[in-house]
Amino acid sequence: MLIASGTPWWRSFPAPRRYLLPLAYRFLPWLAQRLGALPGRRVGFGGTEARGLIHDWARVGLSNHYAARDLANDLEAGMRTVSTPVSAIVFNRDWLAPAGSMQQLLAKMPASKPMLHVLSSQQLGTRADHFHWMKTPQQVAATLLRHND
Repeated sequence: MLIASGTPWWRSFPAPRRYLLPLAYRFLPWLAQRLGALPGRRVGFGGTEARGLIHDWARVGLSNHYAARDLANDLEAGMRTVSTPVSAIVFNRDWLAPAGSMQQLLAKMPASKPMLHVLSSQQLGTRADHFHWMKTPQQVAATLLRHND
């Protein structure tokens, strides 16, 4: 089950944001390296994030290739072997994980038989974005249960 997720690959985001992401993917790792960690709350993105995490995230954002420093496993090959069904939920007002981003992530698991659900604010009873759904997760749980029987 994937909720409010997706690949950070810049091409999977709608315009005009997609054109700004490569700049962010170069600047934020530099900032995290310089300061020892990304001060996410100060820059308006995330919390205090480890520089290695930001480096790996930015690399995926630029290349759409999952790999982690000092990890011998081929993450891309591993995702291709996922054969269990994958239920995915995104929210129609989530600019951090839009539907295109999730679709690109699901494409990395071609044997998984994915089901993608896009929920609206009306369906959730709250703003359908990256964070608000967690305050009232009942509709998300109901959607997952309904499609995983």
